[in-house]
Amino acid sequence: MIELYKNGCSLNDISRITGKSRARVRATLHRNGIPTRPKVDESKVTAWRKSGRTNAHPPFGFTYYLGQLVIEPREHEILLLIERLAKEGMNPNAIADHLNAKGFEPRRAKKWSRNPVVLILRRSKNNS
Repeated sequence: MIELYKNGCSLNDISRITGKSRARVRATLHRNGIPTRPKVDESKVTAWRKSGRTNAHPPFGFTYYLGQLVIEPREHEILLLIERLAKEGMNPNAIADHLNAKGFEPRRAKKWSRNPVVLILRRSKNNS
């Protein structure tokens, strides 16, 4: 186990190879004085804690990356389509039906409904 870990294998890999549990592999390494690597690179964790990152979900069409709000390409395309259809005079129900017919998926639900469309339009209207 020790040789595998020193050669760069993860605890999961060693567990799979030896048939031992990850807890047993970790305990064996610690018993032999070998510190285990952190689960997540600390620099990535601290980068997410930089200014701008909150526990709130980012607005539709955007995501947080390294603490900054940036455009989410897949969702941003849908966001622009919703805004264009609203400018053309479609109501939120018709926009939701149009998005479902075209096969666009919302962030969390199975299909589009009126409420998320209204919230997206309200937010874009306030930002304009």
